[in-house]
Amino acid sequence: MSMFDMRSLEIFFQIAACEASLPEPKKLEEIQTNIPPSLTVNEATFDELNLPKLRDEVFSANMVEHVLLDWTVWVAAEIPIQIALLGFLENLVSMHWYRNHNLTILRRINLVQHLLVTLQRGDVEVPVLEKLVVLLGVILEDGFVISELEHVIWFVIMTFDPPELTSWIQIMRESMGKHIIVRNMLLDMRIDLLVTITSEELLEQWHKIVSSKLLTCFLDEGVHPTSMRWIMTLLGVCLTSSPTFALKFRTSGGYQGLMRMLQSFYDSPDIYYVLFCLIFGKPVYPRLPEVRMLDFHALMPNDGNIVEFKFLELLDSVIAMAKSTFDRLSIQTHVDGGLVAELVDGNTDMAGDLQGEALMHKTYAARLMGGEA
Repeated sequence: MSMFDMRSLEIFFQIAACEASLPEPKKLEEIQTNIPPSLTVNEATFDELNLPKLRDEVFSANMVEHVLLDWTVWVAAEIPIQIALLGFLENLVSMHWYRNHNLTILRRINLVQHLLVTLQRGDVEVPVLEKLVVLLGVILEDGFVISELEHVIWFVIMTFDPPELTSWIQIMRESMGKHIIVRNMLLDMRIDLLVTITSEELLEQWHKIVSSKLLTCFLDEGVHPTSMRWIMTLLGVCLTSSPTFALKFRTSGGYQGLMRMLQSFYDSPDIYYVLFCLIFGKPVYPRLPEVRMLDFHALMPNDGNIVEFKFLELLDSVIAMAKSTFDRLSIQTHVDGGLVAELVDGNTDMAGDLQGEALMHKTYAARLMGGEA
């Protein structure tokens, strides 16, 4: 059972922050003269006195650091209380009157590191994790401080422990867990921040500090498919937003490495979709929550106009993924076919099922390639 309730949390908020300890004497005198005759100063409410509202300015950094940011204190509290706490912190760094002041104080107590420590815990519920990532995004967006960006980058990278490769047939991938959920939230937040950058200089700096490190780490066949969807979206945004990045990616052998790696994601429609979006010159962001066959057809123009294809090097990845599908299906068919040959003639339906499955895979892959089955 939690030792705190909403009333207790409200008291902590009042201790931790207020807009001003006391109004200026002149201002207080003006307030007093404006109080209706029927009210005394002690009887008047804050709204009636027109006093500034509380909880807009950091007042006790120690309270914030050692109580509000210590999740060992709050982890047993009810989820609404945890979310209210994070909402209070978000308000501190969002209010325009004291935003810069609050951020300066909170950065002195390493707010970003405290949030990352909480994200690393395994006992925080998903709604609270989402709120933590939102708060982190608000902080990072303020000035894009390099040290903070690097802290988050290394945190994301440390969530990936590449599994050992056993064979090219059996792909070993990381198992889904809270760390992957947090990683995907942070990747999503990073892309949201990236698309807001308009300065070319800041964009190139972002690609150097953030994008290149993330892509180098996570363009790996052991990455969980849900993360790879975000990584491919990030790659797409980078390629389309910066000609300099696109050139470096090409000259450094990025397309060749991508082709080799994506073979293991032959069964992911989302990745096919990102590749075709880039080839057809369509935006990859915002990402579709679910990719369907109709979404692929929508990429192709139906007005008869000639389409100028882009990033043609990505066709190699598409072909490699399709070929990987056929290769694995062929191996499976041979194995199953050997077993069928040893069975009695009455089991011929199994071979028919295999042929039907092979035809289905071939038809699906051919449609993706824009050809005929």
